[in-house]
Amino acid sequence: MDNELNEELHRENMKAFRYILSLYKEEKPSVWAAWGTIIEKRDYLSECVLTMAEIGKRYGARWYTAGKISRKGHPHHPLYLKKDSPLDSFDIDTYCTDILCK
Repeated sequence: MDNELNEELHRENMKAFRYILSLYKEEKPSVWAAWGTIIEKRDYLSECVLTMAEIGKRYGARWYTAGKISRKGHPHHPLYLKKDSPLDSFDIDTYCTDILCK
């Protein structure tokens, strides 16, 4: 993962995210929050998640996570989960305001 934000890659990723969410015409899309604690090591990742949350809001996305949340409140990356970890609702709005925007 790049140490600095790659603007072109970010634009393309957000374009792809919008596209995938736009495919859900009859129901609300589901998004699995699973970025892990790397978000603490790359300054730009918080802004990326905030952008994804805003895009998700436009499409009425429902957010989920699996396994326990990290000590600092981040959803775990799949590498660190048991394979049978169930999905739980994830309040992306509270995460953004209480964790990312403090």
